Amino acid sequence: MLLSAPARPLYTRIAIVLLAASLAAPLSGCFGLKVRQLRTENQMKEARILQLEQDMTALRDENNKLQQQLSNTEGKASAARMALTETAESRSKEMTKNLTSSIESEAKLKAEKEQLEAKVLALETQLSDTRASIQQVQGQLQTKSDELVAARKDYLEAQTSSETSTKKATELSTQLESKTKEAAANSEQVNTLTSQLRQKTDELAAAQAKVAEAEARAAKAATSGKADAATVAKAEEEVKNRLSLAITSNKVKVESADGAIRIVVYNDDLFQPGKVEFSDGGKSSLASVAESIKAASPKRIVVEGHTDDVPVKNMSYQDNWELASARANEVLRWLVDNKVVEPGKIVSESHAYYAPLVANKDAASRKQNRRVEIVLEL
Repeated sequence: MLLSAPARPLYTRIAIVLLAASLAAPLSGCFGLKVRQLRTENQMKEARILQLEQDMTALRDENNKLQQQLSNTEGKASAARMALTETAESRSKEMTKNLTSSIESEAKLKAEKEQLEAKVLALETQLSDTRASIQQVQGQLQTKSDELVAARKDYLEAQTSSETSTKKATELSTQLESKTKEAAANSEQVNTLTSQLRQKTDELAAAQAKVAEAEARAAKAATSGKADAATVAKAEEEVKNRLSLAITSNKVKVESADGAIRIVVYNDDLFQPGKVEFSDGGKSSLASVAESIKAASPKRIVVEGHTDDVPVKNMSYQDNWELASARANEVLRWLVDNKVVEPGKIVSESHAYYAPLVANKDAASRKQNRRVEIVLEL
């Protein structure tokens, strides 16, 4: 869109003025004709600059709309995460009270999986729309950049054609500098949108990880028997009683779901800062966890390592995957070495930062996500 509706009457008026000037002016020589031509060209260039300003204003308005759309997308994604968390907690309580058979449990897990997949699909659609909008804005920015180059060329031609156009050329130069700054600001906005898109991609990966986890639980429910609700509830109560002091001091959290008990031990209390070696308090917490594991008598144990989303700065580990794996394995070895579980009944997993308990927004939320989860399958 190079010419808008308001600009066309201006060109018409200029053409009429030029025609009238050519008919009414006396033939006073080539010099007078050249001056009139330069004035007419300057008027047309002023109209062109005005049109460019209108186009850049429209582009800024569109960028503002895109920012609002991204803000809405973030709100929806946050609401989706909160809904997933609330649904998971509600399902955990409901299945503890009302689970009567493995067949009913399998059906509920499949329904949860379908809901998660629908939400992931919605997030993917929103991300695709955002990418398309960003590409469109980038194309428009490139078009405006080309127009600015052309305007600069016109300005240079006007500057060399006549000394009478010096003042107008100075004004054109000022306007062009202003538009160049606006184009740079729009480019920064595109970079910001790209960064937000990258963050949404990470959130989508986390949601997909949850879907995979739900599929794994559903498959396990279909192929193996689970402890009934009464057995799980009794074992959970026993574990909570033995870990009551650690739970009260917020070092450990205990919950149950899908016929298993999940013991969450936070890394800041379990390990030395930036290392995989246990702290003195961490060894004490593990000793209490060991007693609760023996009391629950699980058939199988899964040790899961989790981190926050901050990149690893320790040269010993390539990324968060390796750090989470190393800490999970350290807990596994301690449980095996201290005869808490047989080696053939325990495995470890690394989830890095793709299965957070809460969104990684600040230091407090990241502290909750740095953890080791010990899953007791009854």
